[in-house]
Amino acid sequence: PLGGVITQYFSWHWIFLINVPVGIVAIFVAFKVVPGGKPESASPGKKAFDTLGAVLSFFGLAALVSAINKGQQIGWHHPGIIASFIFSVVALTGFILWERKCKDPLLNLSLFKINSFKYGAFAALFPWATFAGSNFLLPFYLQLEKGLQTSIVGALFLISSIIYIIFSPLAGRLSDRVGTRLL
Repeated sequence: PLGGVITQYFSWHWIFLINVPVGIVAIFVAFKVVPGGKPESASPGKKAFDTLGAVLSFFGLAALVSAINKGQQIGWHHPGIIASFIFSVVALTGFILWERKCKDPLLNLSLFKINSFKYGAFAALFPWATFAGSNFLLPFYLQLEKGLQTSIVGALFLISSIIYIIFSPLAGRLSDRVGTRLL
């Protein structure tokens, strides 16, 4: 709702600026609340952060998203778009190859050998993709086609958050009782 009000009365650019003070407060709260919030150097008993894996996945996904976003606008056959797709494939292939041999991988690919994990992740992909797609398109539809004010659209999106807050603990308890397979 706050995003809708800011967009309606100021500019959509302010949506990004409002995250700066929120982020700063979150960092201070995390250092106070999260145990071991201060970074320490990796010791023999602790896992090291997979910096190369993080860099490869970041640049690979950033190139892919950039190519998909700009492809329609400047043309799919544009050399920059083709180069972005190629770079994405190279970086993400490098990421997968690195994660297979890395001692402490960012993404443990061996988890995909476990059928319940593999099928569960695959089954979760579709509802989350649908949810993300609708969260991206629905505000435009409600504003441009239905003529709702941005602040009203923001308030409407609060409903799904409230539903999650109410039903997530209930779903967790139900899962503990009847098991995840049935759910």
